[in-house]
Amino acid sequence: MPKKDFRGTVKGADKLFSVNDIRLDTSSVQDTLDTQRKRGFYRLNLKLDIDLRDYISDAAWRQRTNITGYLNNLIRADQNKHNKGAGL
Repeated sequence: MPKKDFRGTVKGADKLFSVNDIRLDTSSVQDTLDTQRKRGFYRLNLKLDIDLRDYISDAAWRQRTNITGYLNNLIRADQNKHNKGAGL
């Protein structure tokens, strides 16, 4: 007796069980790099001391932003401080 499956019960279900699916190539980094350039973001994997976790979280909350926004603001303030000191 043949084994029953869901292919005959739901219209279009045979597409779910197709072996010849076209899969996206996830090994290519090129697509990811192009997308990041278009967005204008720079990704950084950052390890911070554990004792800074609460401080950064609270400081970001006080500024009504997220941690990424808080760190962006810190870096911009430091950049502006150095640019003014250099006479630029």
